[in-house]
Formats: sequence, structure tokens, C-alpha cells
Amino acid sequence: MGDIRDWPRPLPAGAIGRYRPTSWLNLSQLEPAEKAAHWQEIREQQPALAALLAEPGFQALRTQFNADVMIETEPHD
Repeated sequence: MGDIRDWPRPLPAGAIGRYRPTSWLNLSQLEPAEKAAHWQEIREQQPALAALLAEPGFQALRTQFNADVMIETEPHD
């Protein structure tokens, strides 16, 4: 298992969810083709989330803090 202190770094597709108790996908660390495919899936399956992430205010906040976009891929309590 990886060490949480090693983040951020690109995660192999098979490793997603192994480094945290929940399943997360770091959209900022994906290759462009993978990122486009995941964004398309989010737009189709979670349009409200896609709209929120595309808002200029969110983008400005993300830029200000140089933040990665992390999406929970499975619901957890």
C-alpha cells in the first residue's frame, strides 16, 4: 500500500480506492484522454456536480489554492 504522504501523484487506475477508506479519483492527475472520459461520465451521471465544478467561482477558488479536483466515486457513510 502507498503512503498518504506521497500524494499528490498520478494514481494507477487499479489503485484508486486503495489509499483511502473511500474511493476517490484525482481528476487533476489524469492523462488528458482519461480526464475527458471521466468528465463525460460525470456530465452524464451527475449533471449537478458537473455544473458546480464548471462554475467560474469554483475555478477561481481552485486556482487560488492550486487544488486538485477529487471526486468520490462510490458513496460511503
